[in-house]
Formats: sequence, C-alpha cells, structure tokens
Amino acid sequence: MSDPATDSVGTGQSGLLIAEAADELRQPGRAAELVGEPLGEHGHSVGAAEGAPLEDGALEDGGGRVIFSPRPDVLLMHLSHPMLQKALSSLTRRRFPGSGDSVSRWSVRLGSVPQGADALVLLNIEELAVNNLRESFHHWVRTVVFPVSGGALGDPLPHRPALALRGAFATHDEEHYERARDLLEEVEPDLRRFLREHARRLTTDLRAQLDLDGEQARKQEDERYRSRQGEISALIAENTLTKLEREIERLKADRRQGQLFDEAERLEKIDRSIEERKEEIARRTHHYKEVREQLEKERKRILKHLLPNRHTMSGDAQGFPVCIEVRLPGGAS
Repeated sequence: MSDPATDSVGTGQSGLLIAEAADELRQPGRAAELVGEPLGEHGHSVGAAEGAPLEDGALEDGGGRVIFSPRPDVLLMHLSHPMLQKALSSLTRRRFPGSGDSVSRWSVRLGSVPQGADALVLLNIEELAVNNLRESFHHWVRTVVFPVSGGALGDPLPHRPALALRGAFATHDEEHYERARDLLEEVEPDLRRFLREHARRLTTDLRAQLDLDGEQARKQEDERYRSRQGEISALIAENTLTKLEREIERLKADRRQGQLFDEAERLEKIDRSIEERKEEIARRTHHYKEVREQLEKERKRILKHLLPNRHTMSGDAQGFPVCIEVRLPGGAS
C-alpha cells in the first residue's frame, strides 16, 4: 500500500481513503469511540437512550392537544452551544488522518448484491469547486456504487437515492473483514483511476455549465440595468419636469390674477414658491442624472468584472473520498 497522504486526484487527495481503508480494516469499530454517554439534566449521565425516535417520547397528548415534553435522557441545545461546537470540531478533525485520533472511515455490511456480483463497493465522494472570487459554487457529496466480480471492479451502477441504499446490516465477523480487505486490495488501482477520471469529467462539466450560466446571467443583468436606466429617464422627463413646470405655470397665472387686498404679500409668497420649485427641479434632475451615471458604472463593474470572475472556475474541481463501504452478500448476523 502507498502512503495515502502523498496521493492526489486533480487538486485533491486521490487514494486518501482507498489505501487507508485496507489498513484500518484491522481495527474495525473505532468510529464508535465518537459516541459518548448522553447527558441528562445538569449534565449528569443517564445512560443510553432507548433508540426510539425523539418524537415518540417527546410528544404527549394533553387534553386532546399534542404537547412537546422532552424526555429526561435528552438535552436540547442550540447549535452554537460550546459543547456542540467542540463536538463538531472534533468530528471534523477525525475525518482526516494524521491528527493522531482519526477514526476509521470504512465499514463492512451484509446485504443484497446484484446477481453475478461478489460484493458491492460504495464510495462516497465529496465534490468541491470554487470560482475566481473564492466562492464555493459546487459542494456535493455523492455515493458511487461499484459491483465487484471475480476481483474486478465493474462499471458504476445507475444512481440511486440514499434511501434505496439502506437495508444492509453491520457485521463484526473477522472473516468478513478479511474478505473486504482482500477485495479492496484487488480493486484499489481501479478506484484510484476512477477518482482521477471523475475529477476530470467533473471539471469539464462544471466549466461548460458555468459558461452557460454566465452567458445567461450577463444577459439578464444587462437587461435589468437598461430597464432601470429607462425608468430613471422617464422620471426625469415626466414625473419631475412636467409636473413641477405645470405647477409653476399655475402659480404664475395666480400671480397675474392678483386680488385687491394683501396682494403684495401673496405675490411674494407665489414668487418664493416658484423659486423653490425651480430649485427642486434642478435638484431632482441633478439627482437622477447622478443615479443614472452610478447605474452605468455599476453595470460595467457587474458585467466586466464580477460576473466573469463568478462564472470562471479557479483551478480544477476536487474530489475527496469521504468514506467507503464494502457490502457483502448476506443478511443480519
């Protein structure tokens, strides 16, 4: 077996899991170390839960109404609670080797396998791709199922939802572990080759999709900015100038039809109103012109800088093996 820390797929770690799995098959069940005793009230251990769904014991019938009543062996915590943050951080570190406390990321189960196959290999791959803005635009975990027959790795089976992959049973038989170890050693080169090809295909597909999405996004943004500029031009031409100029003409007409009494004071007020409205015309016209200029600058920034970088992939897509399952034919043991 080669050192998993020195292998790579694209810009990721190619055989990180495959080479590691056969070695860790000698120490099955280490993932169980992550599970501690559940906490009860005031942080005291109350023993393991009974395995029933939370809602079965947390919902009670109170006078015809369903009432939530937490079980005594369950403690509700916010996701930002320090204990949960510590647990998630610890789990994240244990996903990768080299930390000194990494756990096994393989499993051996018994279940149904296709006719003519000796076993199934379920490889879970974490896909990650970022653009030139360092934004993660693709982050996905997919399960690829391979049939194994006569020590040879077959073509991946058609995609099935995770729910359809359930139904297998864990096994602790050393004989099953030995079979799984031997099987992984035989198909390891093929799995490595698949990971490299998968990363290349993913990179090609994502770049093609980015080109299509980028073209559509640029077209939509250009139409949106042009529409907004048209609205501002309409505001300048109609809502501001026309309306206020009509009001000014009406005030001038009122001034010409001055009354006999308090004419001087009234005319002064009308003149002041006319000047105020002229100033308002100039202010609004200047404001809308500034908005229109700012829109044009923002349009150039979005179309020439932001969108091209957002729809350009930085480097290649990465494929990280997360965990692997060897499914042998059989039932519950």
